[in-house]
Amino acid sequence: MPVFSKLPLLLTYLALLGWGLVGCQPSTRDRQNVAAVRLNPADVKPIVGDWLIRNLGAEPKTLHPYTSSDGYNSDINMQVYESLLTRNEKTLEIEGQLAKNWEVSEDGLTFTFTLREGITFQDGHPLTIEDVKYSFDRLMDPKTNNPHLKAVYDAFTTESAKILDERTIQFTATKLHYKNLLTIGGFEVIPQHLWDTGEDFNNHPASRHPVGTGPYKFYRWTTGKEIILERYAEWGGLNRGKVNYPERLVYRIVNEQSVLLLLLKNGALDMYNRIPPLQWSRQLSKPIWDERLNKFEYPFPGYSYLGWNHRRKPFDDPKVREALAMIVNVDNLIDKVMQGHAMRTSGFLPPAAPGYNQDVPPVPHDPERALEILKEAGWSDTDGDGILDKDGKPFQFTLMIPPISRNSVVASQYLKEDFRQVGIQMDILPLDWALMLERVKKWNFDATMMSWGLALDSDPYGIWFSEEADKPDSYNTVGYKNKKADEIMVAARQELDEDKRNAMYRELHEIIAADHPVVFMWVEKRLMAVDKRWYNINFYLPRPCFNTDEWFSPKPLWRY
Repeated sequence: MPVFSKLPLLLTYLALLGWGLVGCQPSTRDRQNVAAVRLNPADVKPIVGDWLIRNLGAEPKTLHPYTSSDGYNSDINMQVYESLLTRNEKTLEIEGQLAKNWEVSEDGLTFTFTLREGITFQDGHPLTIEDVKYSFDRLMDPKTNNPHLKAVYDAFTTESAKILDERTIQFTATKLHYKNLLTIGGFEVIPQHLWDTGEDFNNHPASRHPVGTGPYKFYRWTTGKEIILERYAEWGGLNRGKVNYPERLVYRIVNEQSVLLLLLKNGALDMYNRIPPLQWSRQLSKPIWDERLNKFEYPFPGYSYLGWNHRRKPFDDPKVREALAMIVNVDNLIDKVMQGHAMRTSGFLPPAAPGYNQDVPPVPHDPERALEILKEAGWSDTDGDGILDKDGKPFQFTLMIPPISRNSVVASQYLKEDFRQVGIQMDILPLDWALMLERVKKWNFDATMMSWGLALDSDPYGIWFSEEADKPDSYNTVGYKNKKADEIMVAARQELDEDKRNAMYRELHEIIAADHPVVFMWVEKRLMAVDKRWYNINFYLPRPCFNTDEWFSPKPLWRY
């Protein structure tokens, strides 16, 4: 259905949100067609000011830096909080953030950090070494509901942190891990004076009103509408060559992608990220949008997958999972749903990663062979109703999808038809993102269509290690278990030689692919449009692949 056939409904929706078709209007400046403004090159220079209005695909359940595991939470928290270390997005080198310098012992187990001076939290309180230790202690506290993070920090214990003096803290690991330095330097530092109040840490009020040391401070969260961050003018990063030009970052929480498109076209949205390929090709291809918008396609380090719950039959059978993978016509999905803006993948690392095994091909689309495998596993249509059955039970399952994702909605219809043609009934259950994520983490699902975003040197342990499958809220949501894979993951974590470790991961790739724990579908080429009043838009390898802090709008083009 064309977008504009829904116009009355969308206008009502926008009005209920309080935006209308002109968006928020905090400034006396009228909206202007940026393409029609002729700027003197001398006016195009970095300057602090204006508001960047961008989309947030779903509302976070919380902004707790330690208990939440979804990407919408991290979009906000990466602006509010800082850690001891970070990775330079341009050079990919590890550099100090809150830490002025650091040392690693010869045995690779002890890490000593010296804190920068003059750093303050966004409420004016000075950052202390006690804040750093308090943050680590709460992260590692058994009462903190964060098994996904504890899997990452399993080389450390609750006794690992030791304050040496008022500027120095030391952490001791119990075992080698190739990512120990970046891991122990990578947790968000929270203010003890706000969190240590005797309230339930997992549901602390500070998770709704975060305070950190980062480039932007929390301003307001209007449930169901928007989250607003303000520029932190006292940000310590400004003293070490960093920038944060936009005066405000406004995250519009919009679940309906047709609404986002209208907001973008009207100028009420500056940045629309993760545009559905169908919108991209059908709605944004006219010359008028090339005049008003800069459009970008960038590779995203991650993959989309169809995940099965191995704790439920028949998904506990690897032969059944192999057959299901053969039924899914991934090439057709890339063509019809992604409009070609994706590439096939066969494993848990991005295809460009050195640990990716190029010799493992994606599963071919072969429904005839799939039926043979299913028959060998005891599945056939014994009663002639067109549905495969076994022991009197039909082959029927429910696929959960987030309706906020147009790609998932469209893909689910193709998947339903793929399975129908071989005699499997797939029902579709659209769920609010937060509810769907909760059900996945509690193992209350048959199948789900989701995606993983990955670091450049991702450790597969948290997602694929057997013991993680028995921990609710862990990353191993599908329940994958394989002893041989476990052995490789444990050995790889302690292998500091990158070439040897990548060889291990290529072997692991082959083992996991042979088990078909999920249907590895595609690596996405993400699509983004940005109003032409914003300059200095660059793309980088690490997620989120761009940095809005360095974007700026020349003063003649300011709207807010």
